[in-house]
Amino acid sequence: MEYLGFYPLLGIGEICKGDDVAGQLIDALERGGHQPQTGDVLVVVHKIISKAEGRQVPLSDVTPGERAQELASATGKHPALVQLVLEESEEVIAAQRGILMCRSRLGWTSANAGVDQSNAVDTDHAILPPLDPDASAREISRRLEAHFGCKVAVLISDTHGRPLREGIVGVAIGCWGIDPMRSYMGKPDRTNRIMSSSVEAIADELASAASLLCGQGAEGIPAVLVKGCRLPWKECGIQSLKRSPEREIFSPKKI
Repeated sequence: MEYLGFYPLLGIGEICKGDDVAGQLIDALERGGHQPQTGDVLVVVHKIISKAEGRQVPLSDVTPGERAQELASATGKHPALVQLVLEESEEVIAAQRGILMCRSRLGWTSANAGVDQSNAVDTDHAILPPLDPDASAREISRRLEAHFGCKVAVLISDTHGRPLREGIVGVAIGCWGIDPMRSYMGKPDRTNRIMSSSVEAIADELASAASLLCGQGAEGIPAVLVKGCRLPWKECGIQSLKRSPEREIFSPKKI
């Protein structure tokens, strides 16, 4: 990569259940005068996918179970919100300082299994993660190729906190068109020392950089076109980024 250019897609309004997200992204690219090229990457915030899939849920429609009531008392969270977190989780790993740390059905260990209320339609709603972020990335990529005649990789992004540093950062939870990891193992560094452990999470790095433009509040920018990547085309999903439980470095006592 000699350079990277990040171009926010503007003018995409509120997404509702059943909306054609790929079509709106195509319209926004054309409206902004952006001509995608093979080797570009489009980073798409997961919430517009979730909203189009109807995964914006009113808390008033949720009946909390006994477990949700217990964890709500322990964390100070709304019982209905906790119930949604439990339904999105394979395992609750820890509950402390008002946070539920969970291993989600998508395979990520994160706060609240990715269930979030920011930028929901109102305070009574929560937004769940997409059903299958890899499939969403693949469909958007194929629609872009059909329209623009070039292969554009797609990342679906979210934000995660970090156990040893303050603040959230953008991460990729869905992928199509690039390998989400880039290994330097077996390659020489500048002093000709053969590297034995460096594997770069390039999908997360691109998602994090795009997150600077998307913002977390009222910016209203749900997608960013990244030009200049020139990464090899690879038809694969996000699986290689998922760390299995047995490889986790920090494992709090399960509850």
